[in-house]
Amino acid sequence: MLFTIFCCLSTGLAVYCILKRVHRRSVEIAVRLAVREVEKEYESRNDAMIAQLSAKEGELAKARKLVKLHEAVPVISRATPSPAAKTAARPPEAPMRVPERKLKQDPLNVFEMSRPFTDTSYDALLATSDVVKVEPAAG
Repeated sequence: MLFTIFCCLSTGLAVYCILKRVHRRSVEIAVRLAVREVEKEYESRNDAMIAQLSAKEGELAKARKLVKLHEAVPVISRATPSPAAKTAARPPEAPMRVPERKLKQDPLNVFEMSRPFTDTSYDALLATSDVVKVEPAAG
């Protein structure tokens, strides 16, 4: 009986060791496969980036050729009037000022439509058009 118990324990220990080794090996294989899959994806992305880079380098080479051609073309100088004639022809220009906007109290007024092409009021627009303003009847 003692021999049977000993045999069962040794068999169980042997099976446990075998299963542990098989599990460890399967985990190693799974990790290697996952790493290889990531490497393949990286290589494919790297190839795509290299293709894009070579296309951009080709465009850059074309642009450089165009710049060289542009620099090689002689510039035809036009007869420029004297500086005195320039100032006499035009009145001096005043520096442009950017109109200051007033801060509005109501935050919803930020979304109000502005009228950049006209500064006339609504009543002035009605007066110049043939639209009749209808007032509500008091009653």
